[in-house]
Formats: sequence, C-alpha cells, structure tokens
Amino acid sequence: MRKPTSHHSRRPTAAPLALALAFGIAAAPTVLRAQLATSFRRGDVNGNGVVDIADPIALLGCLFLGGACSSCPDAADSNDDGKIDLSDASNTLTWLFVGGKKPPLPGPYDCGVDPTVDDLGGCTYELPGCGGRTNEEDEGFEGDPRTADVLSRIHYASRAAPDPDREELDESERSVKLIPVPRKEPYDPRPGIPPYAWNSPVGRSYTGTVAHFAVDPDASIHMERGSPEAEILTTIGSVCVEPEYYVKASDRTFTDWPDVRFQAPANAFGSQAEALVFLGKVHAEQPFFLPFSDASVRLGHGWFYSGDDKKLHRACDYSRSGVEEGEDPTFLVKSSSWGRVVAVIWDGNGGNIVGVEHTAPGGQKIMILYLHLRNGKSHDVAKAKSSTSSDAKYVKYRAFATNYPDHLSWGTEDQKIQVEVGDDVAPGTVIGYAGNTGAGGAGSGLNDDGSPENWRGNVHLHVYFAVPNPTTEDTWVWVDPYGVYSQVDTGCYDLLKDTQFSRLYAPFYPTFHGVPYEIFAYYFGYYPDMGYDLQTLSVHRKDNQLLVSGSFQRDLPGRWYAQGYMTLEEFDAKADSYWLQGYIPRETCVTKSLSGSPRYTAIWRHALAGEQIEHRAALTNTAWQDLWDDRVLDDEWRLEDYFAYTSGNSTRHCALVTSHEGRPFTFSGLLSSSELDAKIDVYKANGLLPVSVHVAELSSGRKYTGIFRPVEGCWKVFWGRNPAEYQQLVDDHVALGYQVWKLQGYANSTRFAVVFHKDEGPCH
Repeated sequence: MRKPTSHHSRRPTAAPLALALAFGIAAAPTVLRAQLATSFRRGDVNGNGVVDIADPIALLGCLFLGGACSSCPDAADSNDDGKIDLSDASNTLTWLFVGGKKPPLPGPYDCGVDPTVDDLGGCTYELPGCGGRTNEEDEGFEGDPRTADVLSRIHYASRAAPDPDREELDESERSVKLIPVPRKEPYDPRPGIPPYAWNSPVGRSYTGTVAHFAVDPDASIHMERGSPEAEILTTIGSVCVEPEYYVKASDRTFTDWPDVRFQAPANAFGSQAEALVFLGKVHAEQPFFLPFSDASVRLGHGWFYSGDDKKLHRACDYSRSGVEEGEDPTFLVKSSSWGRVVAVIWDGNGGNIVGVEHTAPGGQKIMILYLHLRNGKSHDVAKAKSSTSSDAKYVKYRAFATNYPDHLSWGTEDQKIQVEVGDDVAPGTVIGYAGNTGAGGAGSGLNDDGSPENWRGNVHLHVYFAVPNPTTEDTWVWVDPYGVYSQVDTGCYDLLKDTQFSRLYAPFYPTFHGVPYEIFAYYFGYYPDMGYDLQTLSVHRKDNQLLVSGSFQRDLPGRWYAQGYMTLEEFDAKADSYWLQGYIPRETCVTKSLSGSPRYTAIWRHALAGEQIEHRAALTNTAWQDLWDDRVLDDEWRLEDYFAYTSGNSTRHCALVTSHEGRPFTFSGLLSSSELDAKIDVYKANGLLPVSVHVAELSSGRKYTGIFRPVEGCWKVFWGRNPAEYQQLVDDHVALGYQVWKLQGYANSTRFAVVFHKDEGPCH
C-alpha cells in the first residue's frame, strides 16, 4: 500500500540493505539456561503450570486415543495411587467441578516432590515457577501464557463454589438515627452521558467507534464445546437475565461506624425509572479486580441467594473449593483497586470489616466493604463472647466462641487485618484473611451448643460494592459489581453474556498477555470506556488458538483506532479509508490463519502536520530494498515500524517509513539473538535507545530486529522471556514507573519480547 507522496519509486541497487546509522540501546540481560525441574504440580498432565480441564482431557487422550503422554508421570497420577489410569482423570474432574478432594501433595498449586514411593519415574519437564530460567533458543518450553495471569482467566471463566452455609443477614429494624443531609449538588456517576453498559450492544456501539476485531473463522476448530470462548461467540448480544435491581431492604449501618448508611436501590430512589437511569450510569472509571489471587476461590452467592426463596443478599460471597478436611480454608483478601481505607471496624453481624473508598481521577466514587475478616484468634473469640443480643444466631455464636475457641475456622493469632484507616491501597494490596467472624459470618451452620455443622465452618469473604446516594450525604447505594442483580445459579456471574448494567470487574488486566482472542474482542470495551488507550497489541497463535497480548494506558496523546485479524485486502481498504481521515498505522503485527494465510492487526495514529509516509504490508525482499533505497537512503526518512513474516516459503516485510523526524536512527536488520545482544552496548554508546523490538519467525529460522532512536527518558528491551518471566518483568518495571511500549508474543506463544519506557529517570 503506497500512500501519496511527492516522490516516485526507484529501482533497487545491488548493494545489500544498509543501516541508516549505527547507534545504541539499553542493555538486555543475557538469557541463562535453566536446569531440569525436580518438582511438579499434582494433576498438571500437560505441564503448563496450571491444573484445569485440559489436563484430564490430555490424560484420556494418552490412555485411549494414542495421544502424547505426560513427561511427568507423577503429575498424571492425580490420586497418587502409584498408577496412571481412568481414575486419575476422574479424580481431577471431580475436584475441578463438583468440589471433590484436592489432588494429594504436592497438590495442584504448589511445586514439590512426590512424598509417596512408586515406580512411575521422575519428571522430565520444567514448569513455570518450579525451575530456573529458560534459554531463548530452547524449544522445549511449551508453557501456557495464561499461567502467569490466572486471575484474568477467573474473571471470564469462574465456576461457582459448592454452596456454603448462607450468611445470616441482620435484617432487624436497626434504628438509623442519621439525619439526612441533602447534597449541595446531585451526584452523577457519568455526567452528561446517557446510561449504558459497556458490555452491551449499546455500549459496544460507543467503544466500537475506535476498534473492530474480526471473528476468527477458524475459531470453531479449536474451541471445545462449552468453553468460555465458544460460549461467548454463540451468545453475543443476548442479555443473560431480566435484572431484579429495584428491591427494598432495611437501611444498614454498622456498630462501630454509625454515621454512614447503606441502602438498597428501592430505598434510595423514588421510582424504578429513576433507579434505572442512575444505576445504568454506574461504571468503572478505574479498573477493579477480584479481591483475591488464589485460583481455587469461587463465587458462592451473588446479589440474591441461590434457591427458590431468592432472599436478598446485596453482595458477593467467595470461598475456596477443593479444600481437604483439616486444611484451613482461608485465603488472602486483596484490594480490588486504588483507594483509601476509611473504616476498620467490628460489627456484631459482619465481624471484622474493612471499608475502602475508591475515587477515580474523574471524581467517581465507589465504596467496597470486605466482611468477616480475621483479626487474630484471641481478638475474634473475645469479640464473639462480648455480644449481648438474645437473637438465636448471636446465642449460638457466643456458644461457638465459648465451647470451641480452638476450632480451625478461627484461624491463628498472626492472621490479622493488614491495613489501618487512612492507608492508601492499590490493586493487590493485602487487606487481611477471609474468615467467618460475626454472627452473620458463622452463619446458620452452628448447632445449639455452638459446634459447627461443617468442619470448615463458614469461612468466606463477603464483598459489598456501593456508590454515593445522588441526593443525600453519608449515604451509599448497594450495587452489583457484576451488573446482574439476580441469582448466581443462572450462570450470569460468569462474564459470558451481555448485561443491562455495567460490570465493574475487569475481564483482564490493562497490561495483559495470553488472553484468548475471542475474549479480548468481546470485552475490549472495558478499558476504552473509562478513557484508557491502546498502546501496543500483539495477536499470536498457540497451536490452533489465537491469543492476544497488549497494554491499555491512560493519557496517550491523540486519537487512535485499532483493527484486528484482517486479510491483506481488508487491511489495504481500511488503511486507505483511515488515510483519508488523516490516520496512519503506527504499529502492525502479522499472524497466520490455520491455513497459513497472513492476518494483519494494526493500531492507527493521527498523521502529523506535513507528514508523508509509505506503508507496505507484504513487501518482497526486492520491494523492501526498493522502499529502503527510495525513502530512507535518498529521502532521509526514518523507519517507524517493521514486522517480517513468511508467506509460503518466502519472506515478506511489513513496514512504515515516515518523513517526520527522520535522522538519526538505526535499524539493526535481521540478526540472531546473540548478534543483536552484542550490538546493544555499541548502539547505546552512540546515543540511540530502543523504540521497537521484533522477532521474525522465518523459514530460515528465528531472527531479531530493533529500531533505535535518540529519544528522551528511560528505555529497556527484553526478549526470549517465557510467560512467567515476562509477567515478572512487567511487575518489576511498573513498580519502577515504566510502561509497556511495544510487545510481541511469539514461538507458539511461549516467548515474549518487550520494550519498556518511562518519561524521566532514574533509569533503573
């Protein structure tokens, strides 16, 4: 695709492709070879670091269909009986889906050696987190890139927990002595914008103006029936429930926090129509994540309790599944987003409670309350005994503390609330430990003498979301963070269908990797809806499946567009259309369909005043040389983006050259990993830093390229990182103020290359 310029193309010379200039880059650490793993996760048949439905399927394929067998027989021995047979697949499936016993030590989550002597033989694979680093050129690693991002998988494919004892809500007419104080100005969650959910057809009509991702026509080939990806493609546009959001319940205050009141929607609004408009505007202006990272935690109850009585719950309950008898069922409770702790209190019904108020950059407020936390065994037992209520559940709760003070569900002295009022928290900040404190936390599962009916007690996390009442100070309205407002057993609390109200939980992280393409395309609107822009995007294949990695960020300059998985003809047509609107493709990646045809994904930026460009998506070697000679050597333009790939057995080049800020720059050319690594210090010494890295998978082998310029700020480049290592790089560099500038997944999605950038130092 040649864009209009004032120049004509000239024939290439016989000289080899040259560098514009030879300058520098920030150092990339040498990649080290890993040692063989000596430990494993029980049940991890395919060796990808996570135990899920793919593992029993792989085992059945080995046993009955002639498929590949596990390189770690002990991992395949899910029930640890010293043999590999159908019972192992059954054991894993029972644990995953019906609350059966967790696979024996070392278990499905932690790495360890086999405590049982058998004749199965040792492991010959390496697992993420169980071994050392892996060499860039080592083709043996076939890890699932989602392993290091388990939480995002839970967001769109959560499973309900086995139904624990219900929390006993305190529905007594507790006197609320607050005198309502009118707000000076009504609170509006989305001023000047009509109500809509980002995860609805109407919402997609808004966010769809900046991006479109074509459905992969090969999707049905790799999707299992009933998988989240298949479910999404077959249910787009259907609302999962008729929400029951306009419900009444007693206003709620808490014992040690009497000046703040919480209301159900029907108490807060004069009519259903008024509530509909207000709740339709409730949305996330900053990302919210599930308040835990333990992959065994599942949703037990939503806005209403499951069952025929549909008793109002107003919250979400989470508890661990697959816990063995005698194992503490607690889990770490973590902050869902950035905010400030406004309450650390005790309530007779809710137990230990932490309240966090989240204020987004635009002023939107959301309150989250975490109930039934532990705060040290002695403290919690003493608080339980101090109640004077004659209500039956309080009588049982006191008996529980008096007669069974050493029960497992009380936890330990060290399991305490980790925050104080006034603390600032961020996503993942540890709040405390899930417990069953408070008469409501212990629930209905206590006998008259206080003994728990269930050995585990009712250890769970109860989470309230609330937003400010639009007209009354110090009053908040309960909202459903999933936007469902109905029973959990409808399945609607999985993020698989449209809802009338916005989901507040993020479907994946803003900087993400290994998200299935169908999930990304369907839930793309979450971040653009709150003002995040797409900085970089890579579509890459994992066997027969398409995966997506990228980064949404705030405050990127200028408007942008994105289009995904296009044929060459579609790409050229879209590029021509955007060119007429003044936009050029600043970043392009190429992946292959299952039949081997190239598919193009691009992010467009606004062309600068007076900027001339040429963008070609499928240049032969000769045409690439021609473009280089014409524009770079003769016209002194610079190369802004480059991606090499194969079409058939021939190399093709996708490149953008621009007249804007041409020299100096350098393009490394197609090198081996060690050759590019060797040039890094030379480039850096001459004042150029990496603005792009690309790994080309060609018929002649894997080649590495970089574009380097004299740019301000701090820049770092890495490649050859497996998913867990890449995730660690992101964690470490974000903590130092860096953001992902450019990202690519490659090597069957088992490797990542990344450029990090921050505007000013220190350049750690």
